[in-house]
Amino acid sequence: MHGPYLKTGRKKQKTYLCIIIDDHSRLITGARFFLEESSLSLQKTLKDAVLTYAVPQKLYCDNGKIVVSGYIHIVCARIGTALIHSKPYDSPSRGKIERLIRTVRLMFLPNINIDDNYSLKDLNRDLTNWINLGYNRKIHGVTGEAPLDRYIKDSVNVTLKQISKNEADDLFYHTIY
Repeated sequence: MHGPYLKTGRKKQKTYLCIIIDDHSRLITGARFFLEESSLSLQKTLKDAVLTYAVPQKLYCDNGKIVVSGYIHIVCARIGTALIHSKPYDSPSRGKIERLIRTVRLMFLPNINIDDNYSLKDLNRDLTNWINLGYNRKIHGVTGEAPLDRYIKDSVNVTLKQISKNEADDLFYHTIY
């Protein structure tokens, strides 16, 4: 998602939100704003999600250039996650994430006060607070449960593969060819 503009130095720079949700529970497992739209942004968001909530069995993504890059394929192979791409121009298949992005636009962005001193660090701190204290704990309109409660309740029926920070550092290292 294209995010707000933030003042960096003398100019304003656009931000980009990289966000990952659990399909079943609607839990936001990883989310962060970046100043660039890149596969490295996705890598950092996925690494945070893996360290916090475990390695996903599948990662369902669109066909954007940062997702079809060879690097994300390598990372998914290293961690044992199947990378699945939606069909081009099949918007309904991405409905859950699109609806979440709409929620971020309607419920999060209007409630932050961006001035010239507001930094990317401030934006990510406010996003994390909104997710952890609000979104993940509020009753979801479709599931009838808070995403965090639903995730925890259903995690007993799934084998979760946890990895340590050291393992994650080894698996998510970035290679330049």
